[in-house]
Formats: sequence, structure tokens, C-alpha cells
Amino acid sequence: MPTIKVSESTLKKVKKLGKKQQINNGEFVDLAADFFIKTDLDLDADYSIKSEMVKMTKRLNDIIGFIRTNEKEHLIPIVAAVKQASKFVDDSSKELNSYIQSYKPNRIQEAYTDVQELLNEVVSSTKSVIDHSVRKEEASQRRILELEKINKELHRKNAIVCRLMTIDRSVLARNGKEIEALDMELKEYYVR
Repeated sequence: MPTIKVSESTLKKVKKLGKKQQINNGEFVDLAADFFIKTDLDLDADYSIKSEMVKMTKRLNDIIGFIRTNEKEHLIPIVAAVKQASKFVDDSSKELNSYIQSYKPNRIQEAYTDVQELLNEVVSSTKSVIDHSVRKEEASQRRILELEKINKELHRKNAIVCRLMTIDRSVLARNGKEIEALDMELKEYYVR
């Protein structure tokens, strides 16, 4: 296994970070290299983790806000309207039933049957709309959970970057070829 020559202070930093993440020094270097390859970060450029986190958090919050606005403006009113229509149908059916019970002529019975069929169709379509709305709401909730999971993963990766930024640049400058190899590994990791 090849070795990397670093100053004693850098080795202490790597050991401390590795211990905190419960990984050995080699695994830490592998993760660091993979990260820089995936993110295509330039160590010499002015890169701000905080500004990147702010951008990512804003995008995630915009998406969550859109989903919640869609829910408030569309899904909740649809469900309320369907419930109201369902209550109206139930009330009308009960009233019609009581009316028919008091009058038993054949003509009223036929009208009752026609109205009952119509009401059954309305109830069926109402249930269909409610089921559709519930499925959309469940899909929205699943998407919010996925986005929150992505946000946690981004925070974890950016924490690794913050730690890597503390590595002594002079040590990195002395090992230019090794840095190029690490950069290539990180780029390959992020392309996957």
C-alpha cells in the first residue's frame, strides 16, 4: 500500500477527523479524494461551503414550499369540496328516502330509483376524486421525505469538505501528482 508523506500536524488532524467519523486514515483519504473528484472543487479557488449550503437549502426550501402551496391551493380545497358534495348527496338521499316512505305510488318509486342511481354515480365519482387527492397528497409527502433525506446527505458531504479544507495546503502542494490522482478519483466518484 503506498504511503503519503504529511506533516505531523496534518497527520494529527487526519487522525482526529478519522476517529470522529470512525474511519482509518486510508479510508479518510479515499473519501476526501472521492469527494473532490465528485464535486470538481478547485482547492485554489475561493470556494465557500456556506454559500453552497445556502444555495442548496434555498432550492430545497423552494421545492418544499411549492409542494405545500400546491397542497393548500389545490388538494385541500378539492378534498373539502368532495366532502361537502358527499354530505349533500347523503342528506339528499335521506330526505328523498323519507319522502318516498310517506308516498308509495309507482311513479314516485321509479323517480326514487332513478335519483338513487344518479346519487350512487355522484358518490362513486366523489370517492374517486377523494382517492385521487389522497394519492397525490401521499406522493407529495413521499417527495418531501426524499428531499429532506437529500438535504441531510448534502449536509454530511459538506461537513467532510469543511474538514478537508483544513488540510495544510503546503503539504498538498508538495504532493501534486498524488493530488491529481485524488482529483481524478473524486471526479470519477461524482460522475457515477
